[in-house]
Amino acid sequence: MKQVLKEYEKTISDLIAEKESDKTKMEADVANAVSEKTQAVEDLHNVEAAFADVHRKYERTKQVVEGFKKNEEQLKNYVEEYKDKLKKQDQKYNLLKAHAEEKLEEANREIDKIARSQDSEKAKLTAMLQKTEMKVRNMERTLAQKMKENEELTNICDDLIAKVGM
Repeated sequence: MKQVLKEYEKTISDLIAEKESDKTKMEADVANAVSEKTQAVEDLHNVEAAFADVHRKYERTKQVVEGFKKNEEQLKNYVEEYKDKLKKQDQKYNLLKAHAEEKLEEANREIDKIARSQDSEKAKLTAMLQKTEMKVRNMERTLAQKMKENEELTNICDDLIAKVGM
């Protein structure tokens, strides 16, 4: 019976040792699980913080993109306004250009008309000058002839007076 008792004690002490070993193992497993849980919670907090940071950046980027879209729309409106203004200015320029060309053409016609008028006036005056010069030459010839005739008559008169007075 001592032997049974010894074996019983040994079995009990083996069971206690096994239980202690299991308890230690369980405590180690619990500590390991707690450590894993702590690490998982820490990782969760890190992931949540990273997510919050990414979400904040996303919201900020979203606002920036909205601002860019508004600026793009505003710039498109400005471009359209400036295109309209440019179109109007081109029309105004073309209108003024056409008006200026018309006035220039009219002025050129007037200049041509005046030049033709002056040319005909010049021709008329040249003809009058030639006619007058011819009259002057004829009068000079007539004068020279009359003077010659007067001289001849004076000579004849002097001869007659000299013959009568002798």
